Amino acid sequence: GSAEAVRVGHAFLEAEYAQYVRPREAASGPLPVSEITLVDVLLMDELRADFERQALDLLVFDALYDEVIASLATIAAEANEARELSRAAMGRLLEKALSQASARLPLARLGVDGEEPGQVVDALRDRLFDWLDDLRASGSPDAFLKNVEEWKKAGFPHISDALLVVVTVLFERLVPSYAATLRDNKKYDGRINPRNIGRR
Repeated sequence: GSAEAVRVGHAFLEAEYAQYVRPREAASGPLPVSEITLVDVLLMDELRADFERQALDLLVFDALYDEVIASLATIAAEANEARELSRAAMGRLLEKALSQASARLPLARLGVDGEEPGQVVDALRDRLFDWLDDLRASGSPDAFLKNVEEWKKAGFPHISDALLVVVTVLFERLVPSYAATLRDNKKYDGRINPRNIGRR
């Protein structure tokens, strides 16, 4: 069973990578949830598939986030002039960013290898929208996105805090609004409130 697979996996890792893996004391029965490690998750069949899906979704999000940062000049120009990002501009931004990001993603693992470029972008966009829906359903995505913003500051020290806040607002509000427009025929709201940008 899974418990045995975990024990065997740990034994292998302890033998081969002793300097990296802390030995686990022998236990008779299933591991308590509080003691399950990342290695355990990777070794448990019932958890590994979900973990892999989440990891792939994060790769798509991270690649898209970086491409959005690369497009900040365009976003800032429109947002500064109109205080919003139009639906058409959002569509172009996502299409371009996902197209660029696809070059860095494991397309075979994402199940879109060999597809036409337009189909790859559509599949990645749907995957992103599903992931953002899951993120919203699991609680407020705001804290997660603010943590990503803080983390990205280290990777992009030349980008001002205010521009990174724009990217956070984009993923907090504008992308979900755009997804609802495409999926549920709801009205798109692309407003960017200057007070949000100056929140820190």
